[in-house]
Amino acid sequence: RDGVRLMYVSDDFRQWMFVLSMAYQLTGDRKYPEAAWKQIEAVANFPDWNPSHHIDVGIMAAGYALAYDWMYDAWTPEQREIMKKGVYQNCFYIANLSYESEATSMGGVIMANNHNVFTNAGIVMCALAFMDDYPEIGAKITSCGIRAVEYMIYHFAPYGAWFEGPDYGAITINYTSRMFAAIESVLGNLYCLEDVEGLNLAGEYLSYMQSDVSSYNFADADMGKVYTAGLFWLYDKYDIKGLKDGLATNQYRNIQNDELVACLLWYSVEDETGSAAMSLDKYYSGSEI
Repeated sequence: RDGVRLMYVSDDFRQWMFVLSMAYQLTGDRKYPEAAWKQIEAVANFPDWNPSHHIDVGIMAAGYALAYDWMYDAWTPEQREIMKKGVYQNCFYIANLSYESEATSMGGVIMANNHNVFTNAGIVMCALAFMDDYPEIGAKITSCGIRAVEYMIYHFAPYGAWFEGPDYGAITINYTSRMFAAIESVLGNLYCLEDVEGLNLAGEYLSYMQSDVSSYNFADADMGKVYTAGLFWLYDKYDIKGLKDGLATNQYRNIQNDELVACLLWYSVEDETGSAAMSLDKYYSGSEI
């Protein structure tokens, strides 16, 4: 649409695949993979997923991974072959080259900002989903993607603040939680990535940085409220108590699309008693807020 990004298409595709895949998991109704297939076949046959704007590949890959994995038994052998070919030519081939050198059409994928996990989360999710089909390159990409995220995630230290502001902090939490959930589900552990200093406080940071009506954003973000269902994953992972129901009430009235899927996955129905002990003031050094 703008001559630079395929991100708009990637976003639409990811949302459709998350919602249709979850609907199929919940119901077993074949109408959902049937609705998904025309989109999957289209992106599988794209000449590329626009690697020059690397996050386009990562976003598309996240939806592609879910579609292959969560609707796997609905696909015919012929459909699986189309998907396998598509993921190799549009994701694995260029990602593998980019982990080895920045001198590719995708450039480097080891950035120090939100683009890192925006890109690597989907690539790793695809590597895990297609591991039986591409074990060698899948193992390499998974390993490289995990190491790559280490160059970004330390920015949460020491207090959970994100240097690009709450909007990009929410995006980072969103894709980090999806990536980590996939890694933990398939490989059984997170290789200590969850121990990075400050990640357990990242949800608290988003709470401090907004009111009921707006957020304190900076850089190129607007003042709209910040949403990410990844907070529910954080709260469960770190056994945080007292914030879940307030978050659900205040932040998720208008949630839609694939964020609903993440809420279904990670919102715990376990009762919480008491309230979280959050002070009325907070100072974040470094960001100077």
